[in-house]
Amino acid sequence: MPFLPPLTALPLALLLSLTDPFTFEFASQTDANGMAYVVLRAQENARGVNVTIEGDDGTRVSKSVSLAAGSSKKITWRQQGDETHYKLSIKGDDLETDFEFDTRKARAGGKPGLTMVASREDIVDRHTIKYKTGFVISSYLFQVFNTEGDIVQEINKEDVNIGVGEVVEQTWEGADDVFMVYFKGMDDVGRFAEDRRVPWAVTIPHTEVNFDSGKWDIKPGEAPKVDEAFSVLVHELDGLERANSALGPNFKDKISASLYIVGYTDTVGNAADNQVLSLNRAKAIAQYFKDKGAWCSIYYAGMGERGLAVETGDSVDEVRNRRALYLLMPDPQKPAAGGKVPGSWKQLTGASPRTMAQLPALPDSYLAFKDKQRAERERKFGKSSASEGGTSGGDGDEGGDGWVHPYDRMEHDEDDAGYGAPEPIEGDEAGSATGKGCSAAAASDRELLGAALLVGLVGLARRRRR
Repeated sequence: MPFLPPLTALPLALLLSLTDPFTFEFASQTDANGMAYVVLRAQENARGVNVTIEGDDGTRVSKSVSLAAGSSKKITWRQQGDETHYKLSIKGDDLETDFEFDTRKARAGGKPGLTMVASREDIVDRHTIKYKTGFVISSYLFQVFNTEGDIVQEINKEDVNIGVGEVVEQTWEGADDVFMVYFKGMDDVGRFAEDRRVPWAVTIPHTEVNFDSGKWDIKPGEAPKVDEAFSVLVHELDGLERANSALGPNFKDKISASLYIVGYTDTVGNAADNQVLSLNRAKAIAQYFKDKGAWCSIYYAGMGERGLAVETGDSVDEVRNRRALYLLMPDPQKPAAGGKVPGSWKQLTGASPRTMAQLPALPDSYLAFKDKQRAERERKFGKSSASEGGTSGGDGDEGGDGWVHPYDRMEHDEDDAGYGAPEPIEGDEAGSATGKGCSAAAASDRELLGAALLVGLVGLARRRRR
């Protein structure tokens, strides 16, 4: 719905009658500096007219005015109270009239701006967002969009008083995946600030690829494993497009996303060789996605022996360390560098026009994975979005979080054979890093996205069974 300034900010005119000597205009709200006013317009010549304005806040204004027919006089004063009731009296030689009106002091001040002070855990785990405001907010609009582009929570507050430097906090509930959180604050004189936050990133679960020793080409027998991850990727990109369309013309900044692929090895072999090996294997997977028709920008990097999922000594053949990570991030966000994530990336390709009309089927294991996520959210948070906000954000386990970050949901036991935790594939007898190019992130990798969550303005994923 449109976000309109309060009607009380508009000037009000009073026409007593066509034969009265004056008409009056006043504002039911002061300007940004707290100045109230009355405008007198003469319909006939008037000399030596006494105008008195008295307010219940102690204000008293007295003026003697002379006006020619058709002219006007504006009388201003600084209002003391927040809500003041005035009595206006006009007396002249052959006229006398009285009028009463109310004026509210405009809630304004500071410089329009919002600083988000919520953490990743606040938004993702507690469904709470917080802004420190640089100006007085007297009304605001708060909306939460799900990954269908639908509004699942909307709160329009028209009579608040949030001062400069204060924090406005809003919460929401429900089991919907969160696409975007939108906040627009406005003061009484029409100034506003808005913010769009998208707490979205997708770690694409996949089955590990077995490479030959010292090589990075994807063998035909391993291609179906990469095809599963490709299917998830293009469904996410398709959902992104549909959610962009669902937002409509009010949000002109459309969302795009890029895929980031990281390769890792174990500690068997020379560290420098493993670095090159991991880079080339990540590039091979990236090239495979491009050749299959992925239309997003694709980046790749190798970590070699750095960023081990399981800490080992040198020359230890550890299958869990031979893996890859696929991260789909909203532009212009990149995965936060540090730990198991590289600080620099090589771009394989930029975004290209979509040429794929028919999407491949999603793996049944992935659909079951998503259904399980949804069921867990509904059990914990309920199916509807109904919070009216305030300061009740919860404390993690009992918070109002209806959306769980995909990365956080891909924890698994070492012997879990479910989707996202494929059964290990042993390395080759030569002892080189055969690396599994594909493996779901384990619990020890959760920090990978910890600082790479929030993107102002854009980001999304939509998940629907097709």
